[in-house]
Amino acid sequence: MSSSIRNFLNLVLAGALATGTSFSTYAQDFTFSQTSQLRQVTNPARIGSFREDYRVSGGYRNQWYAAGNPYQVLNLNAELNFLNQPLGLDKLGTLIGVVQDNVGGGAVKTTYLSAGISAFKSLDATKRHQVSFGVLGSLQMRELNPGSFTYNNQFDPVSRVFDGSLSSGEVFGSKRQTFFQVSVGAAYFFHVSELMDLQVNGSFIGLNSIQETFSTLPDIGNSAQKRRFTLGFEGRRILNERLSIEPSVYYNRQGPAQEIVAGSWVELKPGKFRISPGLFYRINDAIIPAVRVEMNNWVAALSYDITHTTATEAANNGKLVGLGGFGALEFTISHKGIFRKKTGTRLAIPCRTF
Repeated sequence: MSSSIRNFLNLVLAGALATGTSFSTYAQDFTFSQTSQLRQVTNPARIGSFREDYRVSGGYRNQWYAAGNPYQVLNLNAELNFLNQPLGLDKLGTLIGVVQDNVGGGAVKTTYLSAGISAFKSLDATKRHQVSFGVLGSLQMRELNPGSFTYNNQFDPVSRVFDGSLSSGEVFGSKRQTFFQVSVGAAYFFHVSELMDLQVNGSFIGLNSIQETFSTLPDIGNSAQKRRFTLGFEGRRILNERLSIEPSVYYNRQGPAQEIVAGSWVELKPGKFRISPGLFYRINDAIIPAVRVEMNNWVAALSYDITHTTATEAANNGKLVGLGGFGALEFTISHKGIFRKKTGTRLAIPCRTF
């Protein structure tokens, strides 16, 4: 087996390890640990899931830093709500966004340009029950950079040194690909009381099949990327005026790979700002401590995946201890605001939409 093939398989294997449960060589989409902070990324039905008129947000994830920055994901998006809909809807939410996923220090780069819309509708006059449906279209552009790999022909067998200027002797097929991907989602919101809110949501990411390999060989060139399914539950319970909890469970599956992340934020309100320590666990993979700060319509959160996976299938066996650099540092930030003039006819929704 050539070094190029081994390098590629190692990258795919590492991506499978990151999900915590699968070691199969299937291509996987990007993922975030802070799913409650980037709801609109994991489910189109949660586009516009906030009271204000607009929200701009971003997220950055750096995984396995000690291995040379092999995984980096950057997400930026903007959302806008349209109220007082003639169809009897509570509102329409819209989104435009971009995500860039870098694997292997730029060896494989995928850019997603997305636009989506969601519709919110109350099921009763008091608006205790609300549903939403959303659709997201993404232009997916992938690029392979063969120069990021090393090859057998670039090693001098006599001097036993690597010379990157030597020809690799490898022949590659397509290095750039463009696809269009469609995703859909649904969510149900239940305002139990003034002290409690619940939400259940699910989505299908990538309804249409797209090619997952750069190969032009007929036996694997037509391999289709696996559809991604997500299911989530979130709650909010106000214990007193300065303390509340926000538990959540998130399930994500794509092909044979899957993950379950469960935990909770504990929101404290010591003054004019809110600070929320959080603790989550990705089953069989990582403990995820986090902290979130909210002030003046700004929300910022920082988390770190402390992985404990045993890499029995990797080249260097042993524990991928997060504090040693094999975890995932993640940062998210968002800002919400109102630009429409307040009028007496504007409808106020009694429950907190989250």
